[in-house]
Amino acid sequence: MTKSEEPGDIALDNINESNPDDHSDKAYVNVRVISATVLSAVSAVVCLIAVFVIWIWKEKLPEEGEKIPADWVNCNADLLPPANGLPSILRCLELYTAANVIWRYATGIPIAPRLLNSVCYRNILRAVEDQSLLYRISCDLCIPLLLIEAVSVALLSIITIRLDNGDVQKIILFVFIASAILHMAILSALQFVSLSKSGSQISFAIKVIASVMFTICSPVVAFNHVKFIEKYACHSLVPPVYAIAEYLMLLSNAAFHLTALLDLCHLRFIVYPKTTSGEVRPYQDGGITSVAESKIVTVADTSV
Repeated sequence: MTKSEEPGDIALDNINESNPDDHSDKAYVNVRVISATVLSAVSAVVCLIAVFVIWIWKEKLPEEGEKIPADWVNCNADLLPPANGLPSILRCLELYTAANVIWRYATGIPIAPRLLNSVCYRNILRAVEDQSLLYRISCDLCIPLLLIEAVSVALLSIITIRLDNGDVQKIILFVFIASAILHMAILSALQFVSLSKSGSQISFAIKVIASVMFTICSPVVAFNHVKFIEKYACHSLVPPVYAIAEYLMLLSNAAFHLTALLDLCHLRFIVYPKTTSGEVRPYQDGGITSVAESKIVTVADTSV
C-alpha cells in the first residue's frame, strides 16, 4: 500500500485484493446499487395499477340533477366523452385527488435511485479512454438533465389545473418532455460511442427504441393535454390514438430508465469497518473498467 504525502490519505492505485487492510470480506452493508431501482419500479407499477382502479371506480358522469363531485371543481360538464374513449392518466391526476396523491409516490420515490444511477453512468462513461471535450461535457450534462426530468414529471401531479395554474403546468409538461428527449438522446449516443465499455447491446437497442418512441409520442400527448388544460372536461376519456400515445410515452420512458438493471447490475454499494479509527476513505477493488467487470461503486470506510 502506497501512502500519499498528507497523513491519513491513501492512494487508490495500489489498493487491491492483496491488501490485508481493506476488510471487504467484513462488510456490514453490501447491496446492489440497482436494488433501490427495483423497489422503486415495483412501487411505481403498483401506483399505476391503483390509478386505473380509481378510474374504474370513480369515472362516472353525473346524471341530471346529481351533484358534481368535489374533485371536479371548475370543470366543464358539457364536454362529453368521445366514442370508444380510453382513460388518460394525466387527466385522472387532475380529476381524482386519490389518483393524484398516489401518482406523487410513483414519481417522487424513484428520483433518488434514478439520480444515483445517473451518477454511476457518468462515472463509467468518463472512464473511457481518449475522451474528447464534447464527450466529457455530455457525460456531465446527463446528471442535471435527469434531475430536471425526474423533478418535472413529479411536479405534474403536484401543480394541478383546478387548484393552481394551467399555464404553469404547460411549462412543466414542456420542460419534462424536452429534458427527457435530450437526456435519452445524449445517453444513447454516449453508450453507442463507448458500447464495449458501458453496457450491453441489448440495453443500447432498448434505449434507442424507447428514445424514438418517446420522441414521436410526446408531442401528441402534449398537444392533447394542452387542449384539456384550456377546456377542462369532467371526464378522463380521450380518443384512442391520444390514450395509446400517452401509454407508449410513459412506457418508453420507464423502459429507458430500467435499462439500468442491465447496465449497472454488477455494481454494489459496500460499507465496511476499518482497523484504524476516525478515517473515512473510498475503496476500489481493481477499478471500474466496464459494467461487466465492475464490483464496487463506492465504499465508505467507517470506524467501529
